[in-house]
Amino acid sequence: GHLSAKLENTYQDVLKRLPKNDAVEIVKNKKGKDRIKLSRLEKIDEPEGLKILKDKVDSLMPRIDFPELLLEVNRMTDFTEECSHISDNNSRVSGIEVSLCAVIMADSCNIGLEPLINEDSPQLTRNRLSWIQQNCIRAETISRSNARLVDTHTKLPLAKKMGTGNIASADGIRFTCAVKTVNSGPNKKYYGPKRGLTYYNFVSDQNAGFHGIVITGTLRDSLYLLDGMQDQQTSLDIKEIMTDTAGASEIIFALFWLLGYQFSPRLADVGGSRFWKIDPKANYGSLNDISNHKINEGSIHKHWEDILRVAVSLKLGYVSASDLIRSLFRKNRPSGLAKALMNLGRIIKTLYLLNYIDNEEYRRHILTQLNKGESRHSLARTVYHGRRGEIYEKYREGQEDQLNVLGLATNAIVLWNTVYIQSALDYLRAQGEVIKEEDEARLSPLGRKHINFFGHFSFMLPKVVADGQLRPLNITEELA
Repeated sequence: GHLSAKLENTYQDVLKRLPKNDAVEIVKNKKGKDRIKLSRLEKIDEPEGLKILKDKVDSLMPRIDFPELLLEVNRMTDFTEECSHISDNNSRVSGIEVSLCAVIMADSCNIGLEPLINEDSPQLTRNRLSWIQQNCIRAETISRSNARLVDTHTKLPLAKKMGTGNIASADGIRFTCAVKTVNSGPNKKYYGPKRGLTYYNFVSDQNAGFHGIVITGTLRDSLYLLDGMQDQQTSLDIKEIMTDTAGASEIIFALFWLLGYQFSPRLADVGGSRFWKIDPKANYGSLNDISNHKINEGSIHKHWEDILRVAVSLKLGYVSASDLIRSLFRKNRPSGLAKALMNLGRIIKTLYLLNYIDNEEYRRHILTQLNKGESRHSLARTVYHGRRGEIYEKYREGQEDQLNVLGLATNAIVLWNTVYIQSALDYLRAQGEVIKEEDEARLSPLGRKHINFFGHFSFMLPKVVADGQLRPLNITEELA
């Protein structure tokens, strides 16, 4: 009842505002049917003040080698404490954090252990590093270390200005496989003649990656969205999730809503979407032709108890969303419960579509978040530079562990950058600069020009950092 009233009211509100909504046009398709045409978002130029601030902050960032960055972030968070040995959680090896950071670097940069081995340093001998790689880096230790980084980052005042921590986007980053592996799939568009896989990862509006899964080239991404939301280990309380169009099925809308999430896919083509209504006699004026698909409310009432059971078993983790959805379809034919979920999803999806065409700010808010995910992917690609950025692990667990280590390393960069951007802002303010809150909120911790990922690496912290201070900013003559 409450949903059908909400749908009715939303239709009426959107219709009232439609004549003034310049972004929406109703056009005829080839068959003479109405369809919605939504104009693209205009690009908003960065304010001059923000550009200047970005340049100043960039130039103040200390230059740093990647190993030192990992060690320094470990000083801030002790994340390596989560990488305990598989058999004995209390066995601590001296200098283990150096060895762990070296292995994390080897995996995340895809360079293997060779460049990092130094037989003169007990923490970096070949034996020590391969022992650590085999015994300390596995799904649960990576996940716990990552949660520690994200939880430290989300408490930083600057991270809170960048985003609420309640919003996330999910998107796949594709990797070509250099070896034969069961779960790679061919896809000419992404991998050319080779096979590849998709690493589907979740990014908060504070730029932190909080979960990742490897999926084969072909499966529908949207199934994994809910699993990812339910599996994540961090303290982030995600309420809304953005994704690109591929995953916008009706059942997904229903399940997200049942679990209390807002599902907000960016729609490339709203015109192709169906708008649904409950009352076949309802008059929606200029949207009549578009909304002539009827929702079967009876099917929702009939299966309501089962729908609630499904929601509870998902919420409590008794069943994964991907297994559940598979069980709702027998030989690709939907069961009664699947149809009821589809009908519920049609209400939720139509509500979403109406808000989407009605509100430009909402569309922009989705785009902004998806762009953060894209920028994070591009940073991850920069980190994962070795062996042409191709995957050499044969088995899914190994691939997932390696790519989750890449996520961990990327979060270490986000945390380090956020801390030093704050330090740069404090310095600029002390110099008498006036910095606007909204400019500060738009600084990105995904910069990488100041980080060296190549070459010879030392795993030694400078004395100031070893003494618990931050390293000096890169203050040049013209700034001093």
